Amino acid sequence: MKRSGFTLIELLAVIAIVVILAAILLTALASATRKARGAALRASCQNSLRQLGLSLKMYAKESKGQKYPTMKYADGDDCDQFVAGEFFFQGDQMYPKYLTDPFITVCPADRGGLERVHKEFHCGPGLQHICPCKFDGSSYFYTGWFITLEHYVTPGADPAAPNGKSLHEPFLTALSDLITRQGAATTRAEAQAIVDSDIKLQSGTQCDVWRLREGIERIGITDINNPPASAPAQGQIPVVWDVVSDMDRHLRSGSNVLYMDGHVKFQPYPGYKRYPETQHPINATWLHLMGRLEELHP
Repeated sequence: MKRSGFTLIELLAVIAIVVILAAILLTALASATRKARGAALRASCQNSLRQLGLSLKMYAKESKGQKYPTMKYADGDDCDQFVAGEFFFQGDQMYPKYLTDPFITVCPADRGGLERVHKEFHCGPGLQHICPCKFDGSSYFYTGWFITLEHYVTPGADPAAPNGKSLHEPFLTALSDLITRQGAATTRAEAQAIVDSDIKLQSGTQCDVWRLREGIERIGITDINNPPASAPAQGQIPVVWDVVSDMDRHLRSGSNVLYMDGHVKFQPYPGYKRYPETQHPINATWLHLMGRLEELHP
């Protein structure tokens, strides 16, 4: 008489196959979930940057000389604490007339970002009031100047060169000197004047670093016989970007960059998937420059 059913060995073989298939499926599902999460995080920060771009544009349209806000120079509840080397815009120049929502000053995906807005950007009894001078660059990086590769990369050198081999020292010296003068300021007017001026470079091969303003792209004209074609478009001028050192926010893959025309582009971090590292500001030389500044001004 024939017996129906599976033998023990056959059952174990089937179970083993099911376990292997489940492991493969779960791995693929986890990878897809990580990619979807990374895309969602990038999109949330991009939306905040676009809103921030509109606020910056409105400020520039109405400011003297159509300049963008200065780099941060004052902090504290009453804006009476002078700071140096904080790469973010001066909050009280923007809030509340041009920027009404302080939450767009942080990336929504930034760990602790929303809590920081609630606790650190408020002041007064019970933290009831928003104190714009306390806005900081924990999520985003902003300078207020029209900086290009030509300013901080040695002429003819590769921006992707490691260990700062392509860094043009005059730019580092000029930026470091500016931060030093910031730290020595004794009045608000003096502190503001320092960051509201162009950066003079002691170099015959490079132009000075101009304050960021509407129409600044015309300064970049390289062919007077064909100005429209040789001038950089506003869509090529970075204004604000994610803090590059915080690589956990986008699965360690890249940084969102807000350009002057208002569009936001995602740029991979240097070295990620053979990225050429030749664009400003996401390149090896710029990252080395920021590291040197932190060493000089801890």
